[in-house]
Amino acid sequence: MMKTRSGHATLLRVSLVLTVALATITHLYEYRVGVQALVVGAVLLVLLTSLDLAYRHTGRRGLLIPYGLLAAFVILGFGVANGLWNHVVKLSLFHLHNGQLPSLLGGLFPPATSAALEAVGALTFVTALLAAHHLIGLVRGAREDANHEQFA
Repeated sequence: MMKTRSGHATLLRVSLVLTVALATITHLYEYRVGVQALVVGAVLLVLLTSLDLAYRHTGRRGLLIPYGLLAAFVILGFGVANGLWNHVVKLSLFHLHNGQLPSLLGGLFPPATSAALEAVGALTFVTALLAAHHLIGLVRGAREDANHEQFA
């Protein structure tokens, strides 16, 4: 059990770091918010890493609550809202409409940027999916461990 949970914890942290880093890149260049994107990305990385290391060091399941909530924020906010909506859906609509975003939907998306930046945005969704998978695995493993301790 512990080995699986440890594997999920490691892969969760890696996928969250990638998701935050990729979202920081897209926000830095797409929205031109400058240093604010770097500060928010750095703060999120410090918080995620601190909570992960504290959980691994102490094994206290109570630390999974703030860690899980922050991870869910990254997954939903950066992965779904930014990666899926702002890039994957937008690129799909561009492709379906011969390179033009329908005027009715134009205001729902940020303007298209370079192909490389759009790819980075789409990759944000992929890394967030991996993070979601490993977050679920980590929570399930912790719950199974709690059940085993309760009946041991």
